[in-house]
Amino acid sequence: MVGILLAGPALSQESGPREPEHKTEAAKHEQKASQSFQHLLPPSTQSSSTFINVYTAKHAGEESECSSPKNWKEWGAFSWCRTLEWIDAERVIAAFTVILGLVTGILGLATWKLWRSTDRLVKGAEDTASRQLRAYVLAKNCKVTRENGKSKLRVKVQNYGQTPAHELKIWLGYRLRTYPPTDEFWSRKQTIKQSVYSLGPDDFTESFTDGSDIDEKIDADLKSGVAVIYGVGSISYVDIFGKTQTGEFRFGFGGPYGIREDGMMTACEAGNRYD
Repeated sequence: MVGILLAGPALSQESGPREPEHKTEAAKHEQKASQSFQHLLPPSTQSSSTFINVYTAKHAGEESECSSPKNWKEWGAFSWCRTLEWIDAERVIAAFTVILGLVTGILGLATWKLWRSTDRLVKGAEDTASRQLRAYVLAKNCKVTRENGKSKLRVKVQNYGQTPAHELKIWLGYRLRTYPPTDEFWSRKQTIKQSVYSLGPDDFTESFTDGSDIDEKIDADLKSGVAVIYGVGSISYVDIFGKTQTGEFRFGFGGPYGIREDGMMTACEAGNRYD
């Protein structure tokens, strides 16, 4: 019995250290299994660390790593090294922002100038078309006629343009004055309204107004240059572009303008104006 009892503790002591060995072998077996299992997993399940290297430029107070040039041949490498030290992200962004602002300003100015030029071209083309196609109504001539001792004026107005003139209005006035005249008698308010109508291209119309009695004395004054018969008037019409055009005319008979047998008057140097 004593031998059996002594053998029991011995067996228990021998079996005690074996249990950790079995556990160690089991742990190794599980570790290998887990490693093989992780090897079978897709790469996306494996986590990895990301490293970002940031290289900054030299800041104020930091010593330069560029070696000083010993001769002129090393100045190029030295300048390039210093440039790399000077450049950093903030300076590049600042310089890029300034350059972008300048480019944007230049593009804006160029766009504005292009718009102005285009607008001027369009307006110039419209003005040229208007001048080429609009109606031009002018006083062609003015004539003095005599009937039973009385004088009468007749003015002939013609459309020299390519399009009709609408709402045409002609004023004609007769003025007998000494030469040179001492009063202002050119005002439209003192003329007589004659007609309102339309006038097509190359068409003409005539307007008349009564004058005054011409006796022998007035006739002598006209021939000697003391008296002058003036035919004054104005023209107003609307062209096809809806713009109102105006003009004024002035003719003289007698005095410095001479006397013609057919009664035709001479255009005065002043008093003729057309839009």
